Amino acid sequence: MNDRVPPLRVKAVRQKASSIWALLLIFLFFMGFMFVLLLRSPLGKIEQIVIEGNQLVPQKEISSKLGTKVGGSYFAFRPQDAQKAIANIPEIKRVEVHRSFPSKITVTLQEQRMVAFVRTEDGAVLPLLENGKIMTQRNTVSMLQQAPIFEKWDLNSEVFRQAVEMFSRCSFSDFKEITYIYPVEGYPDQMVLHSKMGHNIYVRIEDLPEKMKLYSSFHNQPSGALYLLESVWFTPGTIHESQ
Repeated sequence: MNDRVPPLRVKAVRQKASSIWALLLIFLFFMGFMFVLLLRSPLGKIEQIVIEGNQLVPQKEISSKLGTKVGGSYFAFRPQDAQKAIANIPEIKRVEVHRSFPSKITVTLQEQRMVAFVRTEDGAVLPLLENGKIMTQRNTVSMLQQAPIFEKWDLNSEVFRQAVEMFSRCSFSDFKEITYIYPVEGYPDQMVLHSKMGHNIYVRIEDLPEKMKLYSSFHNQPSGALYLLESVWFTPGTIHESQ
């Protein structure tokens, strides 16, 4: 009896499986077609690029690192690649790049802080970042602000790098009080800061952030030399900016 039954059920299963694959192929074709239409439609284009947090680096320079522009493909844009390119700019400390559907790109930056200027051997005065990098390619005129000048330093030395790092840890109120910063001849572990009040402040480089907190107690003293070393003392008298 079993030999006389035709294998209709097997055919039905095969026909059903073929139908499923056909529907799947049609669905994938339809989705691909819709995706292509989306890429070509205004919904697939970048309509807005927002750059936040930049003061030292021009917006045009940051935009050039994105690898896209307004009108470019939203889906082809790779935030990770743009983030790496922007992070290579010396003034950039942190950067995040995000896409917001359907058409917005947001770049959020944190820049290295400009803490001072530095005078080079040829007399040029250039901005100095908290990480010790000198901004040789920036327009100093556009960055004019109240900031001290590092004078007579060996700009390639580890001592200079440490001096910049320690100074960057001081409070903003300390920044405003200082006009010039010099190395101390014969004492490579020390620096001297000239203040607006006519004080020369001698301090060990590694102790600068902590010892500068004491300066407020001497701020109203007449011009003279203030030594913030192992012991603290003040010597009144006329002093000079240059060392």
